[in-house]
Amino acid sequence: HHPPPRSPPNGRGNAASSPTGPSGRHWRAALSASSARNGTSRRDADLLGKATKERIYPVGRLDRNTTGVLLLTNDGDLAQQLTHPSHQIRKIYQVTLDKPLEKNHFEQLAKGVVLEDGPATVDAIAYSDPKDKRQIGVEIHSGRNRIVRRLFEHVGYDVKNLDRVLFAGLTKKNVDRGKWRFLNEKEIRLLKHFGNNKKDEKRITGPRRN
Repeated sequence: HHPPPRSPPNGRGNAASSPTGPSGRHWRAALSASSARNGTSRRDADLLGKATKERIYPVGRLDRNTTGVLLLTNDGDLAQQLTHPSHQIRKIYQVTLDKPLEKNHFEQLAKGVVLEDGPATVDAIAYSDPKDKRQIGVEIHSGRNRIVRRLFEHVGYDVKNLDRVLFAGLTKKNVDRGKWRFLNEKEIRLLKHFGNNKKDEKRITGPRRN
C-alpha cells in the first residue's frame, strides 16, 4: 500500500488520507485553481507530481484562456467516468462578455441554440451582477469543445474571461489560483457517487458567483 499523502510543501494545500480502491491501492484526488493560459493542464499535473509518484490524470481540460476548477486524480477509470456525456456532470462558469448581454439574446440562450455540431442548451443562465450585464453565470453539463464560448459567439458576443467556479460539486474555495489541495474523503466519496451514476443527481439550482 502507498502511504497516505503528506501535506505538500510551501503551504500549497491540505492533505487527507485516501480511500483504498478494489485493487487495494490508495488513490488520490486533488483540486487545482488553474491559471493555465495555453489550453493544457500539463502544468497542473506537473505541480501535483512533486507530491506523489502516482501517474496523475486531469479530469477533462480547460479551454485556452480559461481559468478555474480543475480536478486531477490517479484513478483513470474515474476520470473517464466523470467526463463521459452519459453522466451529465454539471459545471458552473463565470463569464465576462465584451458587451452587455441583451435580453433577447439571454432568452435565446436559455431556450437553446443550434451550433455547427448540433443543438446546444444551458441548464441555467443568470446575470451575475444586475449593474453589469457583461457578467453572466452559466450552468452546463455538456463537455463539447469550447461550448461556452461558442454559445455566446453564436449570438454575437466575445467571451473576454471564462472562469469555471464549480465542477462535480467542487468549488475553488480556499484554493488560490495556481495552487492545489488534496480532496478529503467526503469529497472523494461524492465523486465516486457521481461516477457510478448515469446522471448527476444533485442538481445545482442555478448559477452562482463565488
